[in-house]
Amino acid sequence: MGRARQLGRVAATAIVATGLALGTGGVAATAKDVSLKTSSRASVAKAYNRVLAPALRVKTGWTGSTASCKRGSESAKSKRATRKAVNFVRALNQLDEIKLDSKLNKKALSTALLMHANGALSHSPSKASFSRCWSSTASLAASSSNLYLSGGFSGDLAPSTGARAILGYMEDAGSGNIAVGHRRWILNPTTRLMATGSTSRANALTVVGTRTSSKAAQPTYLEWPAKGWFPQQLEPSGRWSISASSSKVSFAKAKVKVQRVNAKGKVLGSHKVTVHKVRDGYGPHTLVFSVKGVKKPKGTSTVRFKVTVSGIKGAKKSKYSYTVKLFDPTKF
Repeated sequence: MGRARQLGRVAATAIVATGLALGTGGVAATAKDVSLKTSSRASVAKAYNRVLAPALRVKTGWTGSTASCKRGSESAKSKRATRKAVNFVRALNQLDEIKLDSKLNKKALSTALLMHANGALSHSPSKASFSRCWSSTASLAASSSNLYLSGGFSGDLAPSTGARAILGYMEDAGSGNIAVGHRRWILNPTTRLMATGSTSRANALTVVGTRTSSKAAQPTYLEWPAKGWFPQQLEPSGRWSISASSSKVSFAKAKVKVQRVNAKGKVLGSHKVTVHKVRDGYGPHTLVFSVKGVKKPKGTSTVRFKVTVSGIKGAKKSKYSYTVKLFDPTKF
């Protein structure tokens, strides 16, 4: 795994960045957050409305201050909401859930405070350039975390960090995020432990150097949007990707075709697709491709896309096809 530094705009109101380093700590036991089957529209809709939607409404409850450089604390409810958001997007790819490390959570919050206080992001923040609220703890944790900074505009959605930051990471918008590093770390199959810290404006999600397990679920491919029924609210504005659990798989020569199809699989039309240069080193090996003119469903309708990836090397088959069924779970 390599070090990643990406900066960009998210949902028109936020900046995100991602990095790499090491960390350990204690884990609090949790019950299973999400249960869903992407083969079932009802299952995905139920999970969205009962798990993700409520999580996105939770405020961070941050008690700290940038004026006094007080780290303070983030509410337990907010941390649970962030964990549930992570586990929801992982569930869409049939990945095992992650837990949060209580000790690392505090370090992540120090990093969020540092980014918030300086109004900027860096995975190697020096004391000279990030003079406000700098600490060695915050600086070190920054190198192992996805980083999110709300724009602080009057039109920002509230809350602007916490669980909502996870949607920003998964969208990975902006010219500096073509490699979708944030998304890849969150969907890293073997990861079993993360940490989170959110102020009212910034989030740090520790995604690298924590506990992993070779026994974790490792689907052959990880798609985003994921195959099967997929909430239109999570469609990443045409920046789609496919990852492989196996490091032996290469997408270097791969080609992608995206077609609109009906419920019976009949092709209705094709989309223009731009395949981006493969950049390894951000979690699992991944191919990123931009799909032009992604149509969102209206009301209770469904829009289906058949994706075909060919020229895959190092896998049992050189071609892989899947269908994404975009729908609005709030209308179900």
